[in-house]
Amino acid sequence: RTNKMKIYNIDNLREFIGNNIEKIKEIKITSVKDVDYHPMVGFTYLANVKLTLNSGRYKMYKAMFNSTYLEDEHETARDYVKDYLINL
Repeated sequence: RTNKMKIYNIDNLREFIGNNIEKIKEIKITSVKDVDYHPMVGFTYLANVKLTLNSGRYKMYKAMFNSTYLEDEHETARDYVKDYLINL
């Protein structure tokens, strides 16, 4: 039996967080990795996000996005994810 985690589009994960923000105590970006490169969309990144709930339990999510989301050339992928998901 494999335990594969579903991968979300970053916009969908942001919407999920926004809709459940009252249940979430902390949002932490545990890692961001570049997983692919395509000439049309640039780098593809995979972010691991930990949501700690008010109950003390936590859930891990994976979010996919590409470098076209980055605001400027100096913004790192980690900075983008942190700003986009934590600073709602």
